[in-house]
Amino acid sequence: MKNFGNISALILVLGIITPVCAQKIIGYIPRYRSVAQMDASIEWDKMTDYYYFGSIPTSSGGITIEEPTRFQHVLDKAVTYNKNVWLSVGGWGKSTNFITIANNQTKRESFAAEALSICQTKNLKGIDIDWEFPSAGQEIAFKNFFKTLYEVLHPEGYLVSAACGGESGHADKWLDETFDYIDDLNIMSYDDPSLTDGNHSSLEFMKESMDLYYARGCPYEKMLGGVAFYSRCSSVKMYSDILSASTNKENTYKNDITGGMCYNGKNTIEEKIDYVMNKGGIGILIWEVTQDVKGSYSLLNVCNDAMEKYRCSAPNPELGENVSICGLSSVNLDAGVSPQPGVTFTWKDESETLIDKSPSANTFSASSVGNYFVEVWQDDCNRSDEVEVTGVLTVPDLGGPYELCDPASVILDASVVGAGKSIEWRR
Repeated sequence: MKNFGNISALILVLGIITPVCAQKIIGYIPRYRSVAQMDASIEWDKMTDYYYFGSIPTSSGGITIEEPTRFQHVLDKAVTYNKNVWLSVGGWGKSTNFITIANNQTKRESFAAEALSICQTKNLKGIDIDWEFPSAGQEIAFKNFFKTLYEVLHPEGYLVSAACGGESGHADKWLDETFDYIDDLNIMSYDDPSLTDGNHSSLEFMKESMDLYYARGCPYEKMLGGVAFYSRCSSVKMYSDILSASTNKENTYKNDITGGMCYNGKNTIEEKIDYVMNKGGIGILIWEVTQDVKGSYSLLNVCNDAMEKYRCSAPNPELGENVSICGLSSVNLDAGVSPQPGVTFTWKDESETLIDKSPSANTFSASSVGNYFVEVWQDDCNRSDEVEVTGVLTVPDLGGPYELCDPASVILDASVVGAGKSIEWRR
């Protein structure tokens, strides 16, 4: 990633624990942040993949991991929260040796072997390459580098991602076939020099970047869009510092520009995630998550919440309001979802499963009071709802008082609905 003063562009590195095919939230974690800084700012459970941005390719084809103790802390967190970890290699100022390796088959093979060894010993998901940036005339060497790495890692079950610049001057170094040798393309759609829409990380810049790579031959299904937790307008500053100095934190949290500082607030993050996912992309990358805050103004929480609707294809059930069984032998509970191919229904009460993954049981007849739960399953995930069946009658409400003069009569309504009830009127 790009490295500007205290803001380093990151390379994603995700561990191998939970397979995630889409809906990725990738957070770069730079090696220059202490363990205390990481824990003070990161909501570890809100990402799918941790990218440790902290290793350098050597001229002989090796990989030097920076701050190994901090790397181990990231690995430990991944075990705790069951997340993926990737090692990001290179970055701004650390990419000089890539072309030396790419131009020599022996060095390419040495680099790939070292990458495989690290994946195996550290239980990684894969390796992220942040080559910033290949020059004109290096396109074939660039392709050969990824080809060698991919052909060594992939048969062993490890993945390859690549961080890439969002401008056309970076996209044009990719040959069509180079995309065959990566699994994820992490588009750094920030640091836009033209400040499209007044923001270095605007939604429009991300759209343009994705279209550039699609035109070069990369399918949207391999793309992740970039989200910025920092400003490059007016000055380089972390979101946490911008928020701390703000007198209107709600506005700073929701919007993209505060006091001349521009970044990605809640509204744009939600728009970016919707755009990427509706295009068929696989998620977002964040530079970088230690620039966030915990709590109600956390941008990582926004990412997690905005991605929720894309995590499960199952329809959302709606059981409605709590219902009374008083005076009835049973009440019919309706999940609000019609039977359909690939969808099953599971009904539970507080103690047991009553119906397990039936394709037709979109309704259930409850014969006793208690809390009832329905799970609607599709593609190994589910959405659920619950309702309470009570033994209490609805309290009638006649309204009033009424004065009979003009009009000479009034309709009285007990405001009681539902089958099985009888109503007695007295004066």
